[in-house]
Amino acid sequence: MLNMQNIFLCSTMTIRKWGVNPRIYSIFILLFVFLLYHSYGLYAFSEEVGHRISPWLFSHLTSSPVLQIFAFFAVLLYCDAPFQDRHSPFVMIRTGRMNWIISQIVYIIFSSFIYTFFIFCSSILVILPRVVFQMEWDTIMVSLARDVSLASNNVTIFFNPLIIDTITPIYATLIGFLFFWMGTTFIGMTTFCFNIMFRNMAGIVASGIFIGISYFSNYLGFLVFGYTIFYFSPLSWMSISNIDITGQTSLPSPLYCFVILVTSIIVMGIIAVTLFNKQDITNRVGGN
Repeated sequence: MLNMQNIFLCSTMTIRKWGVNPRIYSIFILLFVFLLYHSYGLYAFSEEVGHRISPWLFSHLTSSPVLQIFAFFAVLLYCDAPFQDRHSPFVMIRTGRMNWIISQIVYIIFSSFIYTFFIFCSSILVILPRVVFQMEWDTIMVSLARDVSLASNNVTIFFNPLIIDTITPIYATLIGFLFFWMGTTFIGMTTFCFNIMFRNMAGIVASGIFIGISYFSNYLGFLVFGYTIFYFSPLSWMSISNIDITGQTSLPSPLYCFVILVTSIIVMGIIAVTLFNKQDITNRVGGN
């Protein structure tokens, strides 16, 4: 019988294990350092031209191959799914196996939110003190969206002119946050499901394939298949530049992307829960 209190307690217990896991510290430190490096060219350009940057970089951060780097770090975050250690069998006995495995799905959803929120906050911190808080796109973003050649090759953040011209920064950030969060959850659930199905870290391979498809879609895949390829690349949707957010392109619509991601997450969750409940607990115990 499902017990929401036990599910919540088990999911928060998994989050608390981050405090003693060097891998988690390493992931977030490397993410921040990467964002510092990725934004340095824009920061220097801002100092050069004397204009500040509004805090709406997040929706423009995920051009390829930066998107794939973020996805790779997400795989590292979830590589040890289903997150068992030597204490897990005893927790399952006390809370119930069904409650425990569902709590790990809740953990994936919650931790992917933390991962996304960390990147959003870091995207602002790394450009301090060059930030100006305003509710519209700043002069630098608008100018670089019009003509990327205005900046040097050191600027590695590219601004989508269609997004700049047609939607507000807040809307772009909210939609970008939602789909980045869902994409990260998709990676977590893929790793989780395939590790339970096939063991031996099969989830990393499966997630790696999806990352490879997203990279392929932005280059050779687009040249061969056109916009069609983006309908079959769920991780590409972590960037709203790969979604028909403005209703003016042939890219997948936000509704299509949302339905596919939610459906995939639910289906993988059902498969993982069903298979896990049929397996011997002792065969799946590992260490963190």
